[in-house]
Amino acid sequence: MDITKQIKAKCSELEKEHEFTILFAVESGSRLWGMSSKDSDYDVHLVFYYPIERYLSIQKPKDTSTWMSGNKILDINGFDIYKYTKLLLKSNPNMIDWTMSNIIYYGDKSKIAPLINFTKNDFNPFTLCNFYYSISENALKLIDKGNRHYKKYLYVLRGLLNAKWLVEKKSLPPYYFEKVVNELSLDAKLRSATLDLLSKKREASEKSEILGNLDLILPFIDECISNKGAYLETLERRKPTEEHFMIFNQVILEIISC
Repeated sequence: MDITKQIKAKCSELEKEHEFTILFAVESGSRLWGMSSKDSDYDVHLVFYYPIERYLSIQKPKDTSTWMSGNKILDINGFDIYKYTKLLLKSNPNMIDWTMSNIIYYGDKSKIAPLINFTKNDFNPFTLCNFYYSISENALKLIDKGNRHYKKYLYVLRGLLNAKWLVEKKSLPPYYFEKVVNELSLDAKLRSATLDLLSKKREASEKSEILGNLDLILPFIDECISNKGAYLETLERRKPTEEHFMIFNQVILEIISC
């Protein structure tokens, strides 16, 4: 079965099994970022909601859903609309990816236009930059333990370059990693080395280890890590306003009342 048809069929099956409605199901992770290898799995993330009476019960419904295919090619997980929106208001980078993803497998995003607008224009740069740094730092810890896969180094670079984008461009970083690399003010040799690493990752398997040196990339990583404090000092610390909460509540109410 075609993978898109398989995803749609599984989404429909999950709706019946859990008695919720999927608002949308999108691709996130390496395939969204343009960093996937030939054997990368499909990271499908969904936002769902229950009938309104379930939210009025003393027993609150489950706010997460996970499923993985037997061959581990298809990995589906998702959040209830309340969990999703609370995290989005906090500028969680995963929720931002879900909101902005243009690879939509199921449902649609027409009902969350105000949330997309918030994501583009009212995210918290300071918080998001911290998130991106933590993604890079966690990947570096795995590298220090001996995990020298292309994937881990690109996770480090994606986090650091997205942080750099926030500082330089004062806007939401594009989810497509190559666009970030090409549009930032980077040394030409560093840009070439990063794009070469990306190209090799696409051609390799998920668990392929890096061959050769990273003479240009490692000093850049160290420099970005040391600049963390200086980067953060330049960024706004926006917080959701009462108006944002009202808008989000109105979107949720319109969705679950249908």
